[in-house]
Amino acid sequence: MGMPTEFMTLEEIREKFGIVDALLDPSVSSIHGALKRGQVTDDTEQVLYLIETFYKKGGVTVEGVVEGLLRWVRETRADEKGYIGPNSLKALRKIQAGEDPRKAGRGTTCGAAMRALAPAFSVRRGDVETLKEAVWSCSVPTHNTNIAMEAAMALGFGYHVALMGASLEEIIEAILEGAEIGRRMSDNELV
Repeated sequence: MGMPTEFMTLEEIREKFGIVDALLDPSVSSIHGALKRGQVTDDTEQVLYLIETFYKKGGVTVEGVVEGLLRWVRETRADEKGYIGPNSLKALRKIQAGEDPRKAGRGTTCGAAMRALAPAFSVRRGDVETLKEAVWSCSVPTHNTNIAMEAAMALGFGYHVALMGASLEEIIEAILEGAEIGRRMSDNELV
């Protein structure tokens, strides 16, 4: 339901659509107008590519994240379609040119949260230490800023406990815990 409204403010969404409680026609989207109703976007594609890569590699690593993202760009032509953010593309190109993937994502970017589902799905349930490392590994190559890491950890922790059947209160607690952990995990302060 979010694809056609991506990049719109809550005020713009309310003004144009009211409450969105069904799939909208993508033709209303400024960036996804060529997609079909219900079609997944780059965010979902990246998560699926990363989960597959983590499965094949036997775990989540920075190198695996880079491999999965580069394969996604190549196979979907995300760069040609404009479906990859400029900061992510810039970071991946730096990595291809030899820059350390742990340094390439230091920009002005905050979009790591969109990928947090992949590591949450890919670590053993209840293993918080591995979850922290996995979310960090999934974020740092392209989104190594404090606000990106905070958001990614928040969602990663929330998804993780939700997958274990947690209550709404437990999910909210996990989100707040993840945000606090993420806030401390990047030394590249954007805000």
